[in-house]
Amino acid sequence: MSEVIGERGGTPIKRLQYDHSLLTSLVDRWRPETHTFHFRWGEMTPTLQDVSYLLGLPLAGRAIGPLAEPVDWDEQMPARFQGIRVGQPDFLCEDHGPKCDWLLNFEVSQFTAPMSEAQITRSLEAYLMWLLGKVMFTENHQTTISRRYIPIAQEIAEATTADDIIPRSWGSAVLAATYRSLCNACTLVSPKSGLLGCPLLLQLWSWERFPIGRPDIDAERPFEATWFDDADHIDMPTFGIIWTRRERRFARDQVRNCYPAFTEQFDVLDDRAVIWEPYTAAAVHARYPGGISVLCYRDCAYWMTQSKIIFDVSVEVMAQQRIMRQFGSRQLVDPPPPIAPLPAYVHKYNRKGTSHSSTWWLQRVGSYVDEWLTATTHLWRHGDQFSPQEFEAYLQRYTAAARVRLIPPIDPAEAPPASMYDMYPTQSTAGSRQHAGQMTSDLHDEVAQYTRQVSSGPLLQPRDQQVSWLRRLEEKLRGIYSAITCSRSSDVVQRHLLPPRPSTRHDPRPRVTPTATPRPPTS
Repeated sequence: MSEVIGERGGTPIKRLQYDHSLLTSLVDRWRPETHTFHFRWGEMTPTLQDVSYLLGLPLAGRAIGPLAEPVDWDEQMPARFQGIRVGQPDFLCEDHGPKCDWLLNFEVSQFTAPMSEAQITRSLEAYLMWLLGKVMFTENHQTTISRRYIPIAQEIAEATTADDIIPRSWGSAVLAATYRSLCNACTLVSPKSGLLGCPLLLQLWSWERFPIGRPDIDAERPFEATWFDDADHIDMPTFGIIWTRRERRFARDQVRNCYPAFTEQFDVLDDRAVIWEPYTAAAVHARYPGGISVLCYRDCAYWMTQSKIIFDVSVEVMAQQRIMRQFGSRQLVDPPPPIAPLPAYVHKYNRKGTSHSSTWWLQRVGSYVDEWLTATTHLWRHGDQFSPQEFEAYLQRYTAAARVRLIPPIDPAEAPPASMYDMYPTQSTAGSRQHAGQMTSDLHDEVAQYTRQVSSGPLLQPRDQQVSWLRRLEEKLRGIYSAITCSRSSDVVQRHLLPPRPSTRHDPRPRVTPTATPRPPTS
């Protein structure tokens, strides 16, 4: 995880910035009922496989259930950090937790080498607090980090051996927090609303699969991880590290941080431009010829589990049976429902406005924490090979029941008037295309109906009837043309109103008759 966010390694890099427009475009397509994104080409969603490959977080271990409230944390924490660094400021905190600015005083760069063991321990604790609160499980609190992360950060920082650290399923917790944040974000309307959970996971997932908002990182060039030297292949690159380690360049004609453009691009994107399976053996070898971390595939037995995922009091359901194409497996036309559906009231559990203890919460979600212990025994069937024909049948059923485009059909003639409040064009090209598509479909039906009438009726139809039909055809074709070109119908040239085109034929050039030149008189 440290490698992915750009905190380790031997080369200076620029920390990854979230593309809020891209993330918002994805949030608009999230469906809380299915925990999937709805696209024209079907459903897709981040899975435990993505968490493993992109972030390298473990899936095995204890599910991270209700977090305990630390006792007297506002007294014990400043006592532990007392005298760790010369000139350190006084302890700053709020009821929610310690201040981020105060924790930044204990970065490694703030110390003079060599660091003492106490300095290393406390610097690691401060870093883990930032990692948990600002990367893996972000919250609405901008200036503080939750006090509930203090016991975990202290446990890891003060451990002397690996056995001193409780094995936890960090990957399932990150995915659960991201699912919950998506479910909340897609229903919020406040301008101050934000995407919580792990936006890093969502942005890397989008870059790996869609050519929308994706930076140029010279992905065809193999990634040389010369500073990694790990015989156990644990501290090796993850599949997502290339996006943070390399310089991210955006082409001049590429739109970045533009929500309307991303929304339109998702509406018109073709499924052939989607990378359904980015983690194939060939892709891994081409990108990382030196190998990747064993954490990327060690816990693959959990990828297809039907067990619920949980973080704190948030319990979420995964929907692998709806996105089988992401695993290269057969997609059923009618995906089966979960064997044990999650009650709606459980999905609404949150700590907002409550002060219940972790024991109180554990009584309500403890069964889902224990369920993770047998996660590898309840799996979705995924051995059957992907079938394009069956997927087409699934798409027909899916598109008939789901909303696959966000931009509604728009008639260019009904475009709203210009306003000084417009920050981008209100007339959408994608909406005009959809309008043209509907008009084309209607025209096709009318032509087909007229063809059937001619085929079954008299050979020659009355002249007035033919002229009337041809005029309707002309008007509809002009409307389709204006919608495709985003112009007004009056701008479309009507051929019968054009003046006669001047002839390009020229009269023959007049020929000059030669005349005899008089000769001078001879002497």
